[in-house]
Amino acid sequence: MKTANIFKNTSDSERVESLSFRMIAEVFFFALIVVLFLKIFVLEFYRVESGSMQPELHDGDVVMVSRIAYFFGIPSRLPILGSNFGVDLRLNFISPDLGDVIVFDAMKTGNVHDDNFLIKRIVGVPGDTMIISRNPDSKHKYLLKKNSVNHHGHEIKIPSKGGSIEVNVNNFKYLSSILINEGEIFRQIVDSINANPFYTKKLVLKDDYYFVQGDNIEQSSDSRKFGLIPAKSIIGKAFLLVFPSAASNKKIKLL
Repeated sequence: MKTANIFKNTSDSERVESLSFRMIAEVFFFALIVVLFLKIFVLEFYRVESGSMQPELHDGDVVMVSRIAYFFGIPSRLPILGSNFGVDLRLNFISPDLGDVIVFDAMKTGNVHDDNFLIKRIVGVPGDTMIISRNPDSKHKYLLKKNSVNHHGHEIKIPSKGGSIEVNVNNFKYLSSILINEGEIFRQIVDSINANPFYTKKLVLKDDYYFVQGDNIEQSSDSRKFGLIPAKSIIGKAFLLVFPSAASNKKIKLL
């Protein structure tokens, strides 16, 4: 009888251990799914790696970015994996506003020669007017009219989705950042203008565009250099400074 009791107790113990292991595995798996869901669809953390947003943000600060501030969907570059599928599946429900600090994917902007994520402030929205002029080094310089001291140059309005722009030999270079983002039409227009200098193309745009700028204007590379960015490049809105660097001397705060 004693032997029988020993075997019975051992069987019960193994059953409890097996059940406990399964419960732990299920909890871990569920937690992993929740974390991945939040990271892909809801929240993401980004580390600031320049001084372009000083004094608001410093090099080394870590900010929390809301992926659902403007849209819900799957980003083209998945977090962790870093895979670029080249297609955005998103449902937009609100447009970025003036003053918003955003993170955008440089790979989704035609004139930004970077494969990283950049953080800037929106200072121009669709409908605003900007001036494009030439610097002494013959490079184009983009300025918002309302912030510009020099009112000389070519003026264009920041376009919106569904709006139209007329492209010709005189403004082609000015609009190149937009045309590159609009897809295959860019090469078509280049070839047409090269063949006929009087060629004009009216183009209906597929996306909204924004003028972004760093708070530290002396050290920031932004829309003044590379032009407008498309809405499809925006990852989300930076809304919380969660890990301030030693240089920032800030407590955790809302941006």
